[in-house]
Amino acid sequence: MSPIKTVFPFIISLIFMTGFVHAQTSDKALLVKQIDSILNSQVNNDKIPGAVIEIKQGGNVIMEQAYGYAQKYDYKHRLLAKPDAMTVGTMFDIASLTRLSVQPLPLCYWWRGA
Repeated sequence: MSPIKTVFPFIISLIFMTGFVHAQTSDKALLVKQIDSILNSQVNNDKIPGAVIEIKQGGNVIMEQAYGYAQKYDYKHRLLAKPDAMTVGTMFDIASLTRLSVQPLPLCYWWRGA
């Protein structure tokens, strides 16, 4: 299965889970725990090599966390001896991110009733 087919439903579930703009503080803490659990399980089960997430409400950062590795495998898909850990400052190739950031937009509009 291609990485996009594996990650896309995961990204969609995060988009729906982040609809907590008016949630109570305890609900936000629970949501952060759920997101943390999902991302850790995806990395630990080798579904994704790593991820970085930042959730903001207004100007406040609610969650900012890095998971897994920036690069776990070489270009021949061999496990690297010492993979670089993902950090919140890790730079991503924008070409690999555009499809993930654009595909969920129709669902966001649908979810909001537009």
